[in-house]
Amino acid sequence: MNTRKSNRLFIGMAIVALAIGVTYACKDFLNTTPQGVLNEDALSTASGAWATRNP
Repeated sequence: MNTRKSNRLFIGMAIVALAIGVTYACKDFLNTTPQGVLNEDALSTASGAWATRNP
């Protein structure tokens, strides 16, 4: 195997490994609740609704 084919194989394997790593790292990104979001329980009472108002 010459150097050109070896480098091409190495770059291809690195791209595949990078794609697998990014996919694994971001698997739960869309399933988490955002920070600072209020649910219905917090807004169901008057005190909860007024707590969201800025001073």
